Amino acid sequence: MNKNSYEKTISIETFNEIVSKYYRPLEVKQVHASTVMFQIDDCKYYCSLTGEKKDTINVGNIMNQFNRLVEANYELQEGQFGKTTLKEQGRTKRVDWNIEDPGNFWYTDDRRAGKWLKCWSYDLNSAFSYAMTKPMPDTSKEPRLRDLVQENEIGFYSDGGATTKVGAYAEYIFPLMPSPFTKYVENYYNKKQKAKDKNERNCWKKFLNIPSGMLHRKNIFMRNAVLYYAKKHIEEYIDDDTVYCNTDSIISIKPRTDLPISDKIGEFKEEKQNVSFKYLEAGIYQWEQECHYKGIPGIALTDIEKPKDWANNLPYKYDKTLRRIVKNGENK
Repeated sequence: MNKNSYEKTISIETFNEIVSKYYRPLEVKQVHASTVMFQIDDCKYYCSLTGEKKDTINVGNIMNQFNRLVEANYELQEGQFGKTTLKEQGRTKRVDWNIEDPGNFWYTDDRRAGKWLKCWSYDLNSAFSYAMTKPMPDTSKEPRLRDLVQENEIGFYSDGGATTKVGAYAEYIFPLMPSPFTKYVENYYNKKQKAKDKNERNCWKKFLNIPSGMLHRKNIFMRNAVLYYAKKHIEEYIDDDTVYCNTDSIISIKPRTDLPISDKIGEFKEEKQNVSFKYLEAGIYQWEQECHYKGIPGIALTDIEKPKDWANNLPYKYDKTLRRIVKNGENK
């Protein structure tokens, strides 16, 4: 992203005002069924058809700060391990590697899927950031290939897996080093903890959450080490009462008195107690009337088993003829 670029989410009122009064016609694009945007020079303005008004953080700002930690010493170069950068209009669209990125971890108990259950929910404090403080692969060294992992080493596989188990076979093996990201994580985690309100807290959360994904573009081994540590950490707490779990939360049919509960990074906070819960698969679940369906705003659903025509349930729509956002169902 251009260092001078800017992204901002604006209110419906501001969106309509700019589009109607700007000195030249703006091209409005529907980038998602629930989001429209226009661009002025290098600035992109987004507006949610859910009616949400909170601002987004400038991702470019986060990238610039975090990249300073990575680029000088830890960024793998084009061609290394199959690194291929694909660009569109001069900007990086994606980065491919010979090593897979396994993505985020999910677990569901298929025996209970589709049933209403009384459950307890526990969220892990900054799961990916916690994983980023763990020892990282020293990729300034050449890897040892197709061998057994030794003490203070980490091994990787082409399919995206990783291991620190001594004696395990791995395709690429690097020595471990202290994480170069610890101070960055501690700084922004402390800012998040001291935030004065929800908006400020969400701002600092993005400084913590976005970098682990950014590592995919810079160093696939560090990226996969973070995913490995995060998965390994949450898996330690899965038991027979766990019905649903992802990288940063556990949902159980019984209270979990064994979990470490505190505001410390890498420990848990209790979110819900004895609340009705239903899930279908990873990324599709609901708490009573609160729906979570991957790719669909929760406000557009009341039942995860009835996602059809969800866009018609949004509070607002973009009227191409009027060139403004109006209430859904509102007459011209």
